[in-house]
Amino acid sequence: MAKSLYNKLDDWIVYGIKAENDVLYDQTKMIKKAIEKTEKLPKDLNPNFPEISSSHKPVNYLDIPPIMLPKSELIQPNRFTLTQLFGLTEELKFLQDDNADIDLPVLLQFFNRRFMSSLSKNDFPQEWINQGIKRMHKIIEGLDTQANGVISWKSLCTLLCLLDAPIPTQAEIDEYAQNLLDRSENGEIEAEEFARCPSFFDQQDIIVQSLPNHPVFDRVYLLKLLLFSIHRELEHDVVAVDGFIQTIMEMRPLATFGESMVKEDIMKRGSLKKAKASRKTYINALLE
Repeated sequence: MAKSLYNKLDDWIVYGIKAENDVLYDQTKMIKKAIEKTEKLPKDLNPNFPEISSSHKPVNYLDIPPIMLPKSELIQPNRFTLTQLFGLTEELKFLQDDNADIDLPVLLQFFNRRFMSSLSKNDFPQEWINQGIKRMHKIIEGLDTQANGVISWKSLCTLLCLLDAPIPTQAEIDEYAQNLLDRSENGEIEAEEFARCPSFFDQQDIIVQSLPNHPVFDRVYLLKLLLFSIHRELEHDVVAVDGFIQTIMEMRPLATFGESMVKEDIMKRGSLKKAKASRKTYINALLE
């Protein structure tokens, strides 16, 4: 770090000396020209010293750095982008009844209409489009874990957000709940604390979400803010930890393999790290 700093200071000194020499050369040339033409010199010689901070020349770097583009999400074929999720969750909100549930036939009709429209093809992950409408029906019907013909709006939106996340074990849910409670006040947590709290799905974006010349895109942080907006209490702008964890628990029937599957993988693969990497995601469970 110190070497880089001194190298940069040296570059500035070299640039400063060159700038002074350029100014002196211009002034000398002007004086010489005035003498040759026997003209009077101006009373005030105002040398034009360039400002290092505003110069168009490479000042801080020997090689001009690439232009940084706006943050952009790396699109994956097996999950919704955040833009898709924000739009979809808002539309689904208008389908819920007074109990915050959506009738399964209504939901199927909604997805049928959106899926069949050529204008809505960009609203779904590429794998959903490739699978076709029958496969989508299977996914949606799999969300009705209670077999009562309705799907909770919060559960549905939460599941859409976590489609590519590994299904958590009970121990992981308990740990996540405790982390949330530690950051809460009287069991209610605010947005920033919620978004910064470690969770079981943090590792779904272990690969850096960045494109060339783009800043790193923090998908997990923004995803948690979306989950917060789904579960927040409008009057107090907080999320009740117990209610949120209950929603996560309601998605557990999809994980019939649960902890036994992880233990089995540990036996087969010999390490917890490899076992976790092989675990099924919510979307895998729905497609079975």
